[in-house]
Amino acid sequence: MKKIIVLILANLLMTLTACKSDGTHEASPREARSAEQIVAHNATIGENETLIVEANGTLEISEGATLTVKGILKCAEGGSIKVLGDIVIEGSMELGGTLTIEETGTISGGTLTVLNSFDDIDCMGSVTSEIIPPEPITENGVTTVGGILLVNKVYSLPEDYGGELDSGAYGAWVRMKEETGYDFTLLSGYRSYQRQQELFDYWVEQDGYEAALMESALPGRSEHQSGLAMDVGKLEYEYAHTDEGIWLAENCHKYGFIIRYPEDKTEITGYIYEPWHIRYLGESTAKLVHDSGLTLEEFLKVDKQ
Repeated sequence: MKKIIVLILANLLMTLTACKSDGTHEASPREARSAEQIVAHNATIGENETLIVEANGTLEISEGATLTVKGILKCAEGGSIKVLGDIVIEGSMELGGTLTIEETGTISGGTLTVLNSFDDIDCMGSVTSEIIPPEPITENGVTTVGGILLVNKVYSLPEDYGGELDSGAYGAWVRMKEETGYDFTLLSGYRSYQRQQELFDYWVEQDGYEAALMESALPGRSEHQSGLAMDVGKLEYEYAHTDEGIWLAENCHKYGFIIRYPEDKTEITGYIYEPWHIRYLGESTAKLVHDSGLTLEEFLKVDKQ
């Protein structure tokens, strides 16, 4: 049976650290160490220290506690980290297992590298660290980044992909309507490749090809074909200034959505500002993207257009 190391107050890292004059503790320069469970209070992983949460191991940062990572904190696949207090990253953190950030929890500074999937993160608190996503994976013509399906002017979907609005997205939209009292009229949900071709051709006739490329997606490059996107409310810029539109921009992440094409981000997304177009990511991932202030392309660190 593996030894469980519990690090609390003055006993913190007794065998791994030296006490500094200010009462905090810093890990001595050594090779990587592992632990099944750590409840930390004002602990520090030193610059030359690597702490590994191994498979079936857990690392819990209790409420009111702070773990400062000057070296490297690694969570192996099968391991888990739960944050009720604070993790301050001055070095780096690598996530191969699962990460839960409770409402009282924060992760700040440095970089947080996600090795597998964003589904491994359950974020109810705050993450302001720079998030490094996995590399894009393309299988059967469909590209995902950390489990997030990506559709834009660079990454497309096969002609026969999709068939209906995603049930998770639809359910979240229904809950958002019921719990807020706003209508969020569903103007457009799933669109087939063929339907997108018709719409794009329409906008070409109306405004010309170059303008159409900014207003509408080419077939195979529309998020609507993924079944994860919706146009709601009104297809007017003024919608952004209504009570409903303002609430949507500020709060839709609580239901798993983001405003996919934000204002003043056309050179990144490739599309005009669409305050009515929301994309479903799930509550945790949507919160991470919303809190970052980045577009989905910037957040996933992929080609912009």
